Amino acid sequence: MADGQVVIRVAAGKLQPLQARPPFWQYCLELWERRHFIVTDARFKALRTTKDYRMWRLWLILQPVMDVAFYGLLFGLILKTSRGIDNFVGFLILGVIFMRMPVALMSQGVMLIRNSRGMVQTFQFPRATLVLAHGLRHLIDNILPATIAVVVALAFQFGQPLHLSILAVVPLFIMIHIFGCGIMFISARLTAEVPDTRALINFFGQAWFFLSGVMFSIDRFVDHHLLHTIMTFNPGYQFLDVIRGSVLYGIPPAGQEWLVLFAWTFGIFVIGLVYFWRAEEKYVRLT
Repeated sequence: MADGQVVIRVAAGKLQPLQARPPFWQYCLELWERRHFIVTDARFKALRTTKDYRMWRLWLILQPVMDVAFYGLLFGLILKTSRGIDNFVGFLILGVIFMRMPVALMSQGVMLIRNSRGMVQTFQFPRATLVLAHGLRHLIDNILPATIAVVVALAFQFGQPLHLSILAVVPLFIMIHIFGCGIMFISARLTAEVPDTRALINFFGQAWFFLSGVMFSIDRFVDHHLLHTIMTFNPGYQFLDVIRGSVLYGIPPAGQEWLVLFAWTFGIFVIGLVYFWRAEEKYVRLT
């Protein structure tokens, strides 16, 4: 004690950083404990952007229809990519709507941590919660566009019978969002550490969208063997291929296709989560 002040000495070996990264298994447990927050936050923010419009319910339908009409005019009528495809409208709307899901999730990760600086700096919580909440929000947002895409695609089948393979779209819809959430983990950390990477991510997202066979048949237009192999190995194309097969052609994914898609889905999700977790203690300083 000196001048009425008490000096307390604490062994440095017993001190722990306030923002220390927990072990991965503990990190996953903390995420599970916050599952109610993730669901509540996602439900509250779902459809929030479109509600800014007076006729937001109408725009939920008009927006994807307008996009498909534009791409159909440009690629189907002008560039003639519709040749050889019986139901080009169904082919196109399924491609546009479902491919936008993982691309949008990747874009949502851009600057996510920096844009959430208030919450990151104020509260102690696993930052992966932010990514999971955004992923679930987009899943809710995409239910109506996905339903519209399937209904319109079937409407242009011109009297062909419905197939039970359509039911495969439900798990595929969920898987494509889990896959996209894994990509969002990666883009969130990259842009938190190096903000300039957002330009590269936005460019990659656009290139990925157009090179995944959304508006044209890769089998018909790509003759180079190596390029064809690379483009069909693309998980975006693989998701679109089985979704189109299930809806338009009555062909459900084969067992091997399910295994490949499961590997892409949960492999990218786990890789993304681990990659994001490894920088957990940095996010407070990066915001």
